[in-house]
Formats: sequence, C-alpha cells, structure tokens
Amino acid sequence: MLSDKGIRDYLQKGLLSVEPLGNIGPASIDLHIGDTLHRSDPQAWLLHQQEVDKLAGRGTFWEMQRMLEEPGCLPFDEFVSKFAIPVTKTNGCWVLEPSQIYYTQTAETVKTQKGVRIGVATRSSAARNGLHVQSSDDDLDRADEFSGKMPLVLRTYGTRVELPPNRSILQLVAEPSRYLTSHEIGKAVTKGEITVSGKPETRDDAIYLTFHPKILRYNGKVMNPAKESKKCFDPIDITHGYVLEPDVFYLASTQEIVGIGPGHVGVIDEKSGGVVVPIDQLIPMAIPPVGAVFNSAYVHMNAPYHWPGSNHNVVLEIFSREPKIIRAGMRACRMFFEELYPETGSPYNSRYSGQVGPTVNRV
Repeated sequence: MLSDKGIRDYLQKGLLSVEPLGNIGPASIDLHIGDTLHRSDPQAWLLHQQEVDKLAGRGTFWEMQRMLEEPGCLPFDEFVSKFAIPVTKTNGCWVLEPSQIYYTQTAETVKTQKGVRIGVATRSSAARNGLHVQSSDDDLDRADEFSGKMPLVLRTYGTRVELPPNRSILQLVAEPSRYLTSHEIGKAVTKGEITVSGKPETRDDAIYLTFHPKILRYNGKVMNPAKESKKCFDPIDITHGYVLEPDVFYLASTQEIVGIGPGHVGVIDEKSGGVVVPIDQLIPMAIPPVGAVFNSAYVHMNAPYHWPGSNHNVVLEIFSREPKIIRAGMRACRMFFEELYPETGSPYNSRYSGQVGPTVNRV
C-alpha cells in the first residue's frame, strides 16, 4: 500500500488525482461526501425484478441479461432517478435510519491512470457510529482507469445517524497489496516493527486478537460523526460472558495493544464476516453454531486499517443478526499486515492515539 510519501509521488506524476485535495494521512487521503443523498426505493427494485422475471419467462436470455446488468452500468444520476428517492435534510443534516441503503457520491473528483488500484474505507469516527461506507464501483480494485466522483453506498448497523453534508467520513487508499506471511510477521515482530502485547496466536498469515472485558451497547440515541457519542452507549462487562442482542450495535476492543511501525499498516479482517472462535471455546447455546465462525455476527465490518504509528487497543464494531455469546479473552478478529511503500513520513497521531478499551467517537 502507498504511504503518504507514495501517494504524493503518484499525485506529482499524474498517476492519481484528487480535486480538491484533502488531508493526506499516514497512508490515505480524506474524502468527503457530496451534497445530495438518496435512499434505495424497494418498490422500484421490485418492479425491475418483475420485468427481469417476465423476460426470463419468455426465454429472452440476452434481454434478461441486459436488465440484470443495467443498474451497475447506469451513470449515477440516472441510477438514483430510477432506483432511489431523494433524502431531505432535518436541521441541516440527513438522518440515516437502520436497515436502509443510501447512495451518494464523493465531493471530490478522482482520476487514476490505468493500472493504479484504489479503494475506500470508512473513517474510524464514522465507523464508531455504526456507519458503513463503500464504493459501488467494483472496477476500482481491478485497476481500470477511473475519472469522476466516486459513487458510494451508505448504511448503518442498527443505529440512527445524523449526517452533515460534505462531511469527511471516508478515506481513499492506493495500491492495496498482498498481506505479509506468518513468517514475515514473525520477522517484523522480532525487529520491533510490529508489537502486540500478550501472547496472541499467529497463523494463517494473521495475528488473532481477543476481546477486552468491556463492551459498549448502543442505546438508541441519534449519533453524529461530528459530535461525541458517549451518551449513546451503555457499558457492559463481558468477563463471564454476554449474549449479543440481535440487530443491536456494539463497540468492543481487543485486549491486546497493537503497535505498528512506519513501514506497515494493519488490516482487520472485515471480509471473513464472523466472530472467529475455536470450537472448544464456544459456550453451549440452545442452537449451536455450525463450524468455528459465527456467520451472522459481524465484528469490525468497516474501518479496517490500523495506521502506522498507532499503538493502542483496537476498537471493533459488532453487529449480530442472532443471539451470540461472547466473553473476555475469546477470539474477536484477526489482523493482517501490509507493507507500506515507502515508510510513512507522518505517523498516526490523532484524538484516538493511546485509546484504552472500547472508545466512542471523539471530537
């Protein structure tokens, strides 16, 4: 992955362009959402699917295929006019409701040369509000040439969030690369380039991290990434186990303190989609889970990057569709590591530096 120095090199060479250019972090560029927001229209999608089904019933394969591919091929304005409803502001903010899908674009215009891979990730402050942002353009990670405002999909995990327009809630990263092998992680730990407190397990090219004894339960109050959200959470002790309530958002953290040197970035495994625990650590339940992964209990579904220069407990977001039992010391997630090119010139130093345990959004 490119560090701040690598990003500036790409910008100077014209391989990457972001206008207007925002803050460049240790290995990312801050991006802002634009001034329009649309909510997905279920009725429009239903009518679209009915048209697809009619074509399938008549055996019109190519027309049906075109209809299936059409939403992803439409320009943003045409897509939202057909499949979404404009969201109006309340007191200058949009209010995002649970179980809804929203569409917007970046305020910035992004351009890349062919062969340059980019991606987006939710900023930590927004993720702590249960907000998830992702790009809707799959071509970005395939290194196709791109030019325009990046189309975005937003949703919340069981939370109600006030969102001011033109807010920086996501970051752009460039040239995500391969993860270090277990052997390479071991060498980096030996050299002090990566530090992890305790004795975490290292396997499958990752370090397995465990739950801190304290978690925070979202209590239903409206949150805003621009405001501190301490009053929106209630503390819970999970030392002896706790049953996650379905469709409730929690903030947790790792017991381990993870430190990252200037030449690496940590990546929480957001794609495995589960609380990773060994069978012998499972607490018996009325309906035991299948295998060693809770496929319906998501730990840290966004904001995956642990930036170079950070040295603290890693905050995790949890959202479960079913009752699940967790407890302190149980495996929570795994962290992979990428090498930065070159080493960062501005190590992580923010309001979350040195955070201990689950930490809410700070202003």
